[in-house]
Amino acid sequence: MSYEHPTFKDTYVGSGIIINHSHVLTAGHNLYSSKNGGIPDEVCFYPGRQGEYSPWSLKGKTFKIHPRYYNDEDYDYDLALLTLEESNVGLQTGWPRLRIFDDDKLLKGLNINITGYPLDKFVKDQPYMYTMSGSIKVAHKNRFYYEVDTSGGQSGSGVYVLDVNAGNMTDCCGIHTTGSKVEGNGATRINDEKFNIVGKWFTSS
Repeated sequence: MSYEHPTFKDTYVGSGIIINHSHVLTAGHNLYSSKNGGIPDEVCFYPGRQGEYSPWSLKGKTFKIHPRYYNDEDYDYDLALLTLEESNVGLQTGWPRLRIFDDDKLLKGLNINITGYPLDKFVKDQPYMYTMSGSIKVAHKNRFYYEVDTSGGQSGSGVYVLDVNAGNMTDCCGIHTTGSKVEGNGATRINDEKFNIVGKWFTSS
């Protein structure tokens, strides 16, 4: 899912994943940057966009940024929730479950998918949605890393798996946020703390 905020000093493109009828989970750094003027004045969201064609063009109403990221820009907590204006787009697109994988051994080796808008796949400055796949190599309490090629524009993409035991239900277990030359490209992990704070964001948005 793609969005951009034109007053963040310059237009900025990122990705996100719809997680219920009108909310999008994304990276905190897509919605806050002390270097780029703080928070954006406007956020536009284009789910399912393929070049100039976009089945929806939606505006963000409010957003919540994890306080540990907002206050310290701590990448262990690089997470945010965008609430869309008067939209039930999720009822048309569907959405994944948020899933906590408590066991690091279960998480490592898991095959994951990342769907977003990589800048290196733009055609004539137009975004196209792509899905990359690979396996998780390293897992920590707040982050995990994988061998999946990504580029700018994909920050905020949902990192998800298909649960074949539940009819290929999609389970989102993280949000793609960064690259590491040592451990690989990585995600903010959905753990108990982050699952609970997203639940609180729902009730207060």
